[in-house]
Amino acid sequence: MGIFGKAKPAFSPPELPVHEPVPARATQRRVSLFPSLASIGLVEPDADAPIDPVTRGRTFSGEQQRGINGRKLSQAIVPAWHRKASEALARRDTNPENLRLGETTRYNQDGMNNAFYKSKLTIDNGSSEEEDSDGEFAPDRLSVTRKVRRNKGKGKARGSDALPGWEAGPPLKAKVKKGKSKDKKSKNRHRSKRVMRRLDENLDAYNAYAQNGLVPLTRSANATRDETSALNPPPMSIGNTILEEDENMVKSASHTMSLNTAGQTDHPRAVLFGDGFDALDVMADHIFRLGVQKKKWFKAPRMGVRRNDAATGVTIRARTGLYRTFPVDYEALKPFEEAITRLNPEVAIKIKSDIVGTIFDTYINPSPSMNELVIDENTRIQILDSIELLARARKHQYAAFVRSEQVLVVWADAVENVIPAAEALEESLIQFIWQGPEVNVKFNLVMLHDAKNREDEKEQERRDSQNSNEKYGIDGVVLPELTADDKGSVKTKEEDLDPEDIAKREMRRKWRERPVMMIAPVSDGLAIMLLITIISLGIRTLLKEYLLDGKPMRFVLLIFAPGLMCVATFAAMVVINSAGQIFGPVRQVTQNSRYFSGIAPKRTMGELAHVTVKLPVYKESLEEVIMPTVESLKAAITTYERQGGSVGILICDDGLQLLSKAEADKRRRFYFDNNLAYVARPGHGVDGFVRKGRFKKAGNMNYAAALSLRVEEIMDELRPAAAEKLDADHFWNELDENDIYDAALAQALEEKEGKAWAAGNIRIGEIILIVDSDTRVPEDCFADAVSEMKESPEVAIIQHASGVMQVAHHFFENGVAHFTRMIQHAISYCCASGEVAPFVGHNAFLRWSALQECMFVDPDDGVNKIWSEDHVSEDFQIAVTLQIKGYTVRWATYSGSAFEEGVSLTVDDEINRWQKYAFGCSELVFKPIKSWFRGPITPLFHGFVWSDIPIHSKFSICGYIFSYYAISIAWLTTVGNYFIEGFNLPVDGYYLNSWKITLVCLTIFTGLSNLAYIVLRYRLKVPDSSRLAVDQIKWIPYLTIFFTGMSMPLSAATVAHLVGYNMTWSTTVKTVEKSNFFLQLPIIWRRFWPQLSFFGLCVPMMVITSGSLMPAGYRIGSHNIEVFVPMGIITAAHLLYPFALNPWFLSFSF
Repeated sequence: MGIFGKAKPAFSPPELPVHEPVPARATQRRVSLFPSLASIGLVEPDADAPIDPVTRGRTFSGEQQRGINGRKLSQAIVPAWHRKASEALARRDTNPENLRLGETTRYNQDGMNNAFYKSKLTIDNGSSEEEDSDGEFAPDRLSVTRKVRRNKGKGKARGSDALPGWEAGPPLKAKVKKGKSKDKKSKNRHRSKRVMRRLDENLDAYNAYAQNGLVPLTRSANATRDETSALNPPPMSIGNTILEEDENMVKSASHTMSLNTAGQTDHPRAVLFGDGFDALDVMADHIFRLGVQKKKWFKAPRMGVRRNDAATGVTIRARTGLYRTFPVDYEALKPFEEAITRLNPEVAIKIKSDIVGTIFDTYINPSPSMNELVIDENTRIQILDSIELLARARKHQYAAFVRSEQVLVVWADAVENVIPAAEALEESLIQFIWQGPEVNVKFNLVMLHDAKNREDEKEQERRDSQNSNEKYGIDGVVLPELTADDKGSVKTKEEDLDPEDIAKREMRRKWRERPVMMIAPVSDGLAIMLLITIISLGIRTLLKEYLLDGKPMRFVLLIFAPGLMCVATFAAMVVINSAGQIFGPVRQVTQNSRYFSGIAPKRTMGELAHVTVKLPVYKESLEEVIMPTVESLKAAITTYERQGGSVGILICDDGLQLLSKAEADKRRRFYFDNNLAYVARPGHGVDGFVRKGRFKKAGNMNYAAALSLRVEEIMDELRPAAAEKLDADHFWNELDENDIYDAALAQALEEKEGKAWAAGNIRIGEIILIVDSDTRVPEDCFADAVSEMKESPEVAIIQHASGVMQVAHHFFENGVAHFTRMIQHAISYCCASGEVAPFVGHNAFLRWSALQECMFVDPDDGVNKIWSEDHVSEDFQIAVTLQIKGYTVRWATYSGSAFEEGVSLTVDDEINRWQKYAFGCSELVFKPIKSWFRGPITPLFHGFVWSDIPIHSKFSICGYIFSYYAISIAWLTTVGNYFIEGFNLPVDGYYLNSWKITLVCLTIFTGLSNLAYIVLRYRLKVPDSSRLAVDQIKWIPYLTIFFTGMSMPLSAATVAHLVGYNMTWSTTVKTVEKSNFFLQLPIIWRRFWPQLSFFGLCVPMMVITSGSLMPAGYRIGSHNIEVFVPMGIITAAHLLYPFALNPWFLSFSF
């Protein structure tokens, strides 16, 4: 080892196996990082052990512990420099002057202190590894003792201005011959090693000294170096070396120790540094050393030196409510640790650097009213007055400036993210400083101006609350208030203008920014004309037949015309829209209109509204489903909070009270650790509680909304009484609001008599984002939605186009993903053309005030509800209700495919989804047959038809609803057509056989629509249009089987509603559950036995009726393709559907 070789603390122990750490005391503060010597393998001293001259007791002997392979057990976790020191100490273990620290309570206090100070000697003894690298070991390069380094030419000890203490200087330089010096790189390398060695020594001595508990680590503000107290140990003599301890120091420290530890039997003892390290200790030590050595974020503590600046360090959560702070037992960091404990992140660091100091000196300190620093338009950091306010900071900003200590605090929900987050923020601050105050003032001027205005308004209200403060002209007429715009020109406030002028100005502005596209009305009009033409052709046939035979009874067949028109509506719309996509305009897809947003809105510069994210969950996997969704939301929340907004997540957990205690506690701990609010209702039938509805999502959200509204009512009752208790000049603030919220939530839960579980902030903000449990959101989505809602107060829902989040990546999921993207693309084109946007129930922003206008009283239980629990399609119902009340639903595509949703992973789940849609559409239009004596049409559909919704949108919505009926009757009409056409039964010419319908469907849905999608992507210059065109053609067989084979299941759903059958569905599978052939066979039979049985019999029936077994007059000719082709397609699709679309059926793994 060379002159600048790394010093090894002599008090490091031989390596011993790690055991359980010492448990925390009742105060929940960590006692020690390391175990006691008794728990790590040291035994009582032998009777013939040598007498220690310092402690006058028998010495301990440590035994090197090794594994079965002979390797030292602790080498995997103890740093190399600890191992080297341990080996050096082990060789000198028999020397009584080198007593290791440990179980010292049996010795007197003077002996313990002498042992502690003597153990500070350092050994520069080279290890075997260094001897091999340095060649022959040179004894003259060994420096066992150290002397205080003096500045050259001044005869003055280094650091004499500060209080002397445990600062260790570099080893004395060895005498070398004068000559050519080493190259600069070698000098820099040795200098770096020396700096790192000194840092290691200071940190090690600091931690050992702190854990031994000799003196506290903080000093009083008025302490002097001459005072002898627990806060200021007496200084050492400057002339003495580190090995030559000052007798006064030892005696004073011993006296102080005896005073401070009187009556304490469990005082923490200094256990050897390097043993007992766990993952938290290693990571905290690593982050702190990185922050001191490389980043210059922290100041390393130095014993005996008073620091007037703020203490810095790192704290990591060990478990809920308990943190480990590094440096160890640093009392100056106690307020920081307590505040972080209440904030509850995974890790937090407290930074004091030159960059942070510049920010405070230049921007924060000159502006006492500033409450956040705006770095750029997308990043702002909150400013807190004291470290205690960290407990109520905006957690998802993950950073805060603290004015009282002039520090920056950065935290994260994952330890591995805190260093990158701090580095990224530091880069932003550097760029911010480099721009200069002239540029940066434009970002922070608004905040300063708003803060000043708020103070002036409060002061004015306090002075003359009874006066109106009106300005009068010469004639005594009240003058309109004038305001100055950004350019300095004076303009009249809008509210002082004539109301008629305001209305005209608003109309012109909306027409210019959000015009109503007329492409959809024209397209729907052409589709209606096409339908009328089709119906007219049928009437023409009846008239021609009547003129031939004169039988008027055939006109009775016209009763089928309305039904034919309904089921043909969707096909007519596809024909016209496909023609429009190929030949019509497409510019509207890249513009903004009344029902469509293709361009992100201009960001509002005012106050951003509070957003509540509603996340309904049931029994999905916490690790595989809920956690990734929450992580995606947290990234978006961080962006929005740094833009100046605030977001809360409300989990509507419908499965929490149904899970086992261990699983429920696991979920609640996750909610607490991530600052998530949750509401959970009891299970069905528990203490008489009833979960209404077939689809429980509506009831889940209603329960959470009702509890939140009840909390708001209680807060309104508590607020006046709480305000009276405050001083007259006190202004109600957020802290006061939080205080009464806790009492209101407790009272609301008490009223539920323990049935409801809730925690966190369940209050609902102005804007709501509804997401599913398997959703991903873009990082910058909240500001755009809030700006658009503020810009368009008539908008109640902003539904975002969604991409697909795939999990399994097998062919069935790929096919459903392709179809989902295709549907999203079609909806975007229709809404951009002027169609009313749909609401699909997730990835949508909703206006809370608009939802409250839809509130109704449920006649069954008398509870106010927002979402209909009597409808499976509660999202469609709420969208129709909002439009009836005059609100607008808007479709947005400016986020691209960044919003992602999960798709069905199995055939069973996809069938369930489509059956829910069919059942929901049926219950929107028709009542059950048993209620038809009061009319077959529901009041909701009646109100929809007679509402102010545009007529063309009513037509398109009806076309969508009746498309489910068209699919449902396909198998019935095909089977009936087989016998009618096959046996040549007498039918009127008005009858349209299945062969013609099949040709029309193949032409429209297989040919024209796919061609239109391919051309439209090309016209819109969508990337990879050629690859997407190939995919469009590739999935045609898949989609043919998919839609043809679901005819019977959809008909079962529609008939179940009409006859009043209580049809239920299982929850959607969100995680991949691998299966095989033998497991799938019974599942397929249980789920699809009706269609397998029926169409399984249709195969022999077709063989028999076309074979020689049938009489010649009843035999269906095999050459009759008009009969066999439709029947063959519908039969093959229903039989192949459960098998061909099952990704696990061909897996024969055992």
